[in-house]
Amino acid sequence: LKALVEDGFPVKPLRADGTAAKVWVHEFVLEDPRGADLVFDDVRAAFEAAFVAVWTGRTESDGFNRLVLELGVSWREAALIRA
Repeated sequence: LKALVEDGFPVKPLRADGTAAKVWVHEFVLEDPRGADLVFDDVRAAFEAAFVAVWTGRTESDGFNRLVLELGVSWREAALIRA
């Protein structure tokens, strides 16, 4: 996927001690450079799990992750094919 737009929004949740922490929520507008129509509701759970796995370093950020969107496999299955 290609990010076309990224917007950041500051959020200040309260910590347990009552002080505010500043974190950011990012919203992205994405497109598929191959022009495919993607129904995000169909792949939402698998995409989010793969995103978190990449973000936390549990899997690589590479082209094999496209299998999550195109074939509906999990990020773990994509990692197995990568191996």
